[in-house]
Amino acid sequence: MPLDIHPIALYYNVALVTAAGLDPSKPPTNRDQFLTWARKLTKADGSQYGVAMPGTNVDTFRVWWGWIFQNGGKFISADGKTAEMDNPKTAEALQFAADLVYKYKVAPPGESDPDADFKSQKVAMEFQGPWWITGYQDAGLNFRTAAQPTIFNQPGVWASDHFFSLSQTKDPQRQLATIKFVKWLEDHALLWSQAGQVPANDKVRLSPEYKSSKLFPFLNGFQAEIPYAHLTPSIVQSTEIFAENVQTPLVVNYQAVMLNKKSASQALKDMQQGIQSVLNRP
Repeated sequence: MPLDIHPIALYYNVALVTAAGLDPSKPPTNRDQFLTWARKLTKADGSQYGVAMPGTNVDTFRVWWGWIFQNGGKFISADGKTAEMDNPKTAEALQFAADLVYKYKVAPPGESDPDADFKSQKVAMEFQGPWWITGYQDAGLNFRTAAQPTIFNQPGVWASDHFFSLSQTKDPQRQLATIKFVKWLEDHALLWSQAGQVPANDKVRLSPEYKSSKLFPFLNGFQAEIPYAHLTPSIVQSTEIFAENVQTPLVVNYQAVMLNKKSASQALKDMQQGIQSVLNRP
């Protein structure tokens, strides 16, 4: 039973955007607008970059995941048995991530902490989830959020969620108590939303209380992405492939591209071979 859904979206620093002669009320929605913003928000002396695109932190994998679907690329087959990321469309999406660092030079090379860089105003834009809304508010930043720009042919974003599951039990009273507890939390998801999460409950999202809440202006861009959000596959090998804090074939090869150690095409060949070996295990 889903409690929330949390895609990633675009954060941008209003003061830096205004200083660059851009209109903070009109955030970028496509590739050309995004690159224009990124260039204008980058200073030649390296003191400020347009966008965070970390190389030694796989937060950017989430951005790339959305771009794969924007570009009509593939990653893993629908049945969860075949790695398919070694294809031109997926490579093109990955190359764009690296190009922001090495071709367009609007993202810092070797970046490891995009959140700290956004907080310190080293970068003017960041792709991140709604859980950072309250953190940046607490830091006193003047920022806004907006739906992730469509860089390729169609909208698409990474998303995940928090959800409840019930353990099997032969005690009907405990089962009923659990269901009542979860239903109460779902019905009061407005409280959870104010921690920086988009409620999964349609009634809560449509309620006047939610739309007039303190965080709604920041959450609105995230929930606009729900129709084209893409979760990672629900497969038993999920943590061996998509875990972000271990050296999986995805992490190793993604970082190699972002650190300019491998081409996108070579990294995806190696990634596909490594992930397929995980999928082939009994």
